[in-house]
Formats: sequence, C-alpha cells, structure tokens
Amino acid sequence: MVTPRKLHPKQRGRKTANKMPMFVMRQNNKSNDDGKLLKFLEQFDDTGIAPMEQLTDQQMYDMNMAAAEQALQLTLKDPEQRDHFTKKLREDGWAETALSAVYHQQINSLDLQPWQTPPSMLQCDVEKFDDILAKPDPIGDYATVLLTTKLIRLGVSVYSPDPIDALKKAVKQARRGRPPR
Repeated sequence: MVTPRKLHPKQRGRKTANKMPMFVMRQNNKSNDDGKLLKFLEQFDDTGIAPMEQLTDQQMYDMNMAAAEQALQLTLKDPEQRDHFTKKLREDGWAETALSAVYHQQINSLDLQPWQTPPSMLQCDVEKFDDILAKPDPIGDYATVLLTTKLIRLGVSVYSPDPIDALKKAVKQARRGRPPR
C-alpha cells in the first residue's frame, strides 16, 4: 500500500493530483516491460556482418568525444534540461557535463528502468562480459552487456545518445559496404 505524500507545488490545487511517487507510477505504467531492451536485442539481426576492425586509441577517443558532444547538444536543445545543463557546464566543466548528458539521453532513448544500467555507465571489465552473457538475467546488466558487445563489435561508441538507432545505422551501413560513423 502506498502512503499519501505531500503534493508537489505544481500539483497543489489540482483535484486529480496523483498521490503515488513517480517511480511507482512509472512502474505501473510499464506493465512489466522490463525486458523491452532485451527482447529487441534478441530479435536484432546483425547476422552476416563481420566485426569492425580494431580501432586505434585515437579513433576510439575521437568517436567517443563526438558521441558525448552530440548527447550534450541534444540535451541543451531540450527546454526542460537546458538551464540545468548550462549551469552544470559552467560549474563542472565539459567532460562531467557531457557524461551526464550521455547518461540522461541513454536512459530516455532506451527507456530504462531505475535499476537498469545504460551502456555508458557499465561498471564491469570486458573480461566479465562472457560470465554475464552466460547467465541471461533480464533484471541485471545482461541486456546492457549484450547491447554493449553489439556496439563494440560494430564499431559504435558506447556513449552514443541513442544506442539502438546508432546500432541500426551501423548495420545498414555495414550491409551497404560502408564503415559506420
């Protein structure tokens, strides 16, 4: 049972103010859709596409910086986030703000639950990927590791603001014979 809480100032005066916390509302609206990303990844067809050649450190750095800059620019275009991220940019610098923007964009684009990790924040070594992939767990980091391995395999940055879209573009380009950008 959810206990009533004080209304947010924006909800005061509304007769139909919702008295459930946001995480409960989001969970109720999802209707057990935790495995959405996992279902997509298991159905994703990247068969017949050879893995991307090993990128140099400089190529990977440039690719990740471009993806982080793209995420920051997308976040700054959002009127609801602009003020917060502009202030954060002044106070914390570009690198920390860009990582926050990547996190924000990936959470939204992948529609992750609060307990799910986006690819940019995956805190495990690549050596542990095989162990995680050996035990499919729809609640843990299994979907994120699966997505991350596909991104790396196809030469897409794990800092991409919309990893699914970037993955689809990489597969299309690989099928046309062009390297992904």
